[in-house]
Amino acid sequence: MKKKSYIELKINKKFIGVFMSAIVLVTSIVAFSLTGFAYGNRPPIGNEAPVIIATDLNFPKGAAINEEILRKSITVTDKEDWHISAKDVAISGLEWVDIDEPGTYRIAYTVTDYDNHVTSTSINLFVY
Repeated sequence: MKKKSYIELKINKKFIGVFMSAIVLVTSIVAFSLTGFAYGNRPPIGNEAPVIIATDLNFPKGAAINEEILRKSITVTDKEDWHISAKDVAISGLEWVDIDEPGTYRIAYTVTDYDNHVTSTSINLFVY
């Protein structure tokens, strides 16, 4: 077996050092990408507005009604902002509902996503 010269060993060490530096760099980029993704930075998928699914509601005269009950009756989805939920929805019109007076009342739901897309929908709330 031939002995390697000092120059050959130095070149091999330099190559190994460069190779190891490249591995560290790639590992750092991958780790940053994964942690960034986990903390809310999302890959570009599209640019769509959120969707609110809501249906008309019926309540008997004198029933207890509040925003929490209304939030349980809706579903919110967004292809890009998967963290959006019913708790992010603004509800308006509830202040005009007289639960002791039978009638039809209008309730509006509005949500804004990460890209400032606003979606609104409304339902009829029937008091009978």
